[in-house]
Amino acid sequence: MRRRLKNRGFTLIELLVVIAIIGVLVGLLLPAVQTAREAGRRSACTNNMKQIALGLHGHYDAVKSLPPSCPSWVVSSSDRDGYGWGVFILPHLEQQAIYDVWATNKGWNAGRWAQEARNVPALEAAMRTVIPTLLCPTCDIPASPSPQETGNKRGSKSNYAGNGGALPSWGQVATTADQLIRASTGSLRSGKGIGFKEITDGLSKTFLIGEVGGNASRTKAGLWSMVNNSINFRHEVVRYTNLKINDLVADKGFESGHQGGAQFAMCDGSVRFILDTIEFNKGSLPGEYGFQMSSGDAAVTTNVGYTKASGLGVYQKLSVRDDGHPTKDF
Repeated sequence: MRRRLKNRGFTLIELLVVIAIIGVLVGLLLPAVQTAREAGRRSACTNNMKQIALGLHGHYDAVKSLPPSCPSWVVSSSDRDGYGWGVFILPHLEQQAIYDVWATNKGWNAGRWAQEARNVPALEAAMRTVIPTLLCPTCDIPASPSPQETGNKRGSKSNYAGNGGALPSWGQVATTADQLIRASTGSLRSGKGIGFKEITDGLSKTFLIGEVGGNASRTKAGLWSMVNNSINFRHEVVRYTNLKINDLVADKGFESGHQGGAQFAMCDGSVRFILDTIEFNKGSLPGEYGFQMSSGDAAVTTNVGYTKASGLGVYQKLSVRDDGHPTKDF
């Protein structure tokens, strides 16, 4: 009997074998769990983009145009002052209270608030409000960036930027409101909102918004309440397709924390995951990253002519609303 009881125990080798098997199983299971979690986060991001697209459509139904990417009076060397399209759709994102603070105080630029006796604390509090719908769960950038990250501008994060077109339409390109409007070729135009009839390439074949920011160590997100924070000329509420998806050389293009690409909402409200291997042919840019070194009508003509060239890649074509070269598939 004693001998039988002794034989029932595990030997050290058997125990080590069991531990090794458990370790292998855990090693196989963890990637699957991480993949499932990322699938859930990506699904939540998709829902966010659909809500934002619906908000933009709600604004369209109310005023018969999409909101401008920034107000028409905002014309400076880099559109750094003012507020962007995110403010216009706050009522459609169940953020009426924040919108009311903004509308009451006419919040533009921090330097102008003090001069015009506005309720600065209320505006700053509104700008710092974290809006969950504007946050991609995969992005690990803090929802409330530090002043160093935002160029001392006040505001909370947004992982979704408007489609500004194939090339930047600010800075050296446009020096007047009229030039700013004419130089904008995306779905969210600087200075003046557009009607759907102006998107002649088709609502399902034109970007409306796309993802920005993914990993705090390599990219930066936007600020929903701003236009530009002036760091490296990085636009907060609108970006362009003059750089590849997830191009980490400069925080000027669309990027995400999702592996292999980024999500975009099209002008018809649908959401597509666009691979970062999509055809990208930048052709002959008029300047570094498309930044003109001259300004005025000549620069506007050059930029607009470039964005409507037939030789651009599918990625660029999807960002221009009326280039005359609609894409068949992507």
